[in-house]
Amino acid sequence: MYKNEEKQREANAERQRRYREKDKALHGKRRGKDIKCFADLPYDVRATIDRLSADEQEHNRRTGIAISYQHTFPDRYYSTGCC
Repeated sequence: MYKNEEKQREANAERQRRYREKDKALHGKRRGKDIKCFADLPYDVRATIDRLSADEQEHNRRTGIAISYQHTFPDRYYSTGCC
């Protein structure tokens, strides 16, 4: 913590910039509200949807659920172990 507010503000901005760069490198380009379509979903999610969907209607339903989940929980990248 800096006593000078301006220095503290600059340090916080730098810390956030580094975090965003690191996060982009680790998790890809899109996450959270940036995901708009099937192609934006992570590879493993797309593969699971393709594997489990019998027809196009089910594929669209699962895609909508996955996109909604990504919007609701943008910081979760791994299974939570339930279901």
